[in-house]
Amino acid sequence: MSLSRFAPSFSTKAIFPRPLKFTRPLAANTSADRTDVRDAKTLLAGLGFYAPPDWGVTGYPDRALFDAIRGYQKSQGLSVDGVIKPGGETEASLRALQESAGRGGVGASPIESADAIHAVNGRPAKTMEYSGTRPHIEGAPSFGEKGRAGVLNLAERKDGRAPATGGNLVRRAGITPPSPSERKKIAPPLDPSDSLSADTTPACPVPANKKNWMARHHQEKNWNAFHEVTSADKGLGERVQYTLQEIFGQEGAMTSRANGTTAGMQPGTLNGLIKGGYVKNIPLNTSPRDLSLEQMRDAYKGFFDETFKALGGVKALNRIHDKRAAAVLGDALFSHGTALGTLAVQKGINAVRPGLLGTPDGIPREQDVASPRRVDRRSQNAGRDAERHRGRPVGGGQKRS
Repeated sequence: MSLSRFAPSFSTKAIFPRPLKFTRPLAANTSADRTDVRDAKTLLAGLGFYAPPDWGVTGYPDRALFDAIRGYQKSQGLSVDGVIKPGGETEASLRALQESAGRGGVGASPIESADAIHAVNGRPAKTMEYSGTRPHIEGAPSFGEKGRAGVLNLAERKDGRAPATGGNLVRRAGITPPSPSERKKIAPPLDPSDSLSADTTPACPVPANKKNWMARHHQEKNWNAFHEVTSADKGLGERVQYTLQEIFGQEGAMTSRANGTTAGMQPGTLNGLIKGGYVKNIPLNTSPRDLSLEQMRDAYKGFFDETFKALGGVKALNRIHDKRAAAVLGDALFSHGTALGTLAVQKGINAVRPGLLGTPDGIPREQDVASPRRVDRRSQNAGRDAERHRGRPVGGGQKRS
């Protein structure tokens, strides 16, 4: 099948500036390189095979990515195994497509390009702007040929400011673009450098990668309030407080998903904690979206009480000397689940201090909490790096989207 049918009519250099080259195999249940994951998601999203969530592309693999790889392989007549190997046929196919797309023109403006998008159904369309690479299209298929025809990745510039990070504008055919005067009436998208109004300025710093997102979703008040309720529980200890706050921030505060997951807490995870006695005073089958901030704090605590039940519960995080290292450990366990999260931490410790632990097995032990004390200085740097690059986690072991 010809690659040209998928080649975009605009340049992709702005959003994918370097040649595609994977450093290790990208497959389910393997230790993937985060740059490889981001590259694969970015390119497959541009082709319509992968639909990132609202918070954008992350460096963490998820089921949707491997489904996207299989979908792309099938469309190109390649071996369908959901794996991208360095030097393999799937990598070569994607690189050829990337090079073909990179030879395009400088690209049209969003308004000029909007009319060229084919209609995917007869429903009216609205102009939609997103900070992620590819939005879900309301009333349209997320995958397949029609889905690909309905999306363009466009960088929208604002006068006197830096380019937006790959903001998307999607419009179905048959919709008249707004006139210049009408465009002036449309409020511009929030800019990461914009200051917040006095009544919403966070009392505590929002994670750098969440400032714009928090503002757009009006979550500053929840962010401030959660800091208050966690800081008020003096029995937690500084490292536990910081860990819970960091997870809450990376989860986008009290935002909910269609399946009821809120602040990263899944309904099934919450029920399991209630049944196990790790969370009290919350009725069984309560939806996470109905939890108060105090209850969400207690649900987070219950998750770590269960995870560290052999180590004294959530306060095991206080044994780690550096709060950033504690937060990275907690985030890994919360986002990937106990087994996969512990395995990732064990591999990370062995990478920093070879031989410090035995063979990684995904079973949490005292040494996995104590060991970061002995690699503290290097753990701090790793923690800062992880905070810059990690994506949005989803609690209880659900794969990141």
